[in-house]
Amino acid sequence: MQRRHFLATGATIAAAPFLNLGRVRAFAGRRAVEYSTRAVDLVGGATVVDMLGPFKIGASTWLQKHFTRLDDVDFFHALGQRISQLTYNSRNMIGNGSTERRDEGLSDYGVAVVERMNKVGMAVDVSHCGDRTTLDAFEVSKRPVLITHSNCRALVPGHPRCKTDEAIRAMAKAGSVMGITGVRMFVKHDEPTTIEHMLDHYDHVRKLVGVEHLGLGSDMDLDGYDDMTADENQAMRAGYKDSYGFREKIDIEGVDHPKRVFDLTEGLIRRGYADADIRGALGGNFRRVIAQIWM
Repeated sequence: MQRRHFLATGATIAAAPFLNLGRVRAFAGRRAVEYSTRAVDLVGGATVVDMLGPFKIGASTWLQKHFTRLDDVDFFHALGQRISQLTYNSRNMIGNGSTERRDEGLSDYGVAVVERMNKVGMAVDVSHCGDRTTLDAFEVSKRPVLITHSNCRALVPGHPRCKTDEAIRAMAKAGSVMGITGVRMFVKHDEPTTIEHMLDHYDHVRKLVGVEHLGLGSDMDLDGYDDMTADENQAMRAGYKDSYGFREKIDIEGVDHPKRVFDLTEGLIRRGYADADIRGALGGNFRRVIAQIWM
């Protein structure tokens, strides 16, 4: 790969000497890591879409406003909101969250909210919804319903924030996409937990419904949860039920830094994904389905 082409891949890669056998050393300084030129080219040529990648997660209280009346959907759409979760972890007027003791599914009002979101062109996200509420949304919606950031319960049995195979099949039937997270307890229920276990979730969705339904939803900020101060970390954990299964660490080593998309890309290469499939997982698949919803 020519130096000029390498520099053109984007400002996020620091120019550095080329190494042998199609590999480069990127990110000069303490994060200097060697990546394949294939991975660098793939990321440099992609529009990466992380469906939950905030710049900074702090310990401030999360303010959750669900739509308290149908016209709120139109109001927030007019303000520019184009994606909304139906619930967080608890029950609201629309349906049930993933950690509620019981899941009654979408309420009548929740059905009306989904229909109104379809009408105005706002994407429905069920990442934090309970199992029945998740399936109800796919049944009711006339447009694809997103799972922006979740993992596969088949690989983490019993975890409420992971989706069942039934839900993943419903997602695929709707022509939608599921973003895989790097949150440690959503990836594996015990140690060790590594990037390879996170890649197992990509493989599970690929085998179950196809690569065209895979996306990225890291569910962490640029530096990860474990870089929070002890007080911030403790305050955040206090806001969740024991069913979340927090362990000492929340992040996965190697994918807990701002350039983790390169590590993910290398992992997908190791797993035998074709270039077109990797570009889809990095952002192309979410771009496709969002264009259908927002049209």
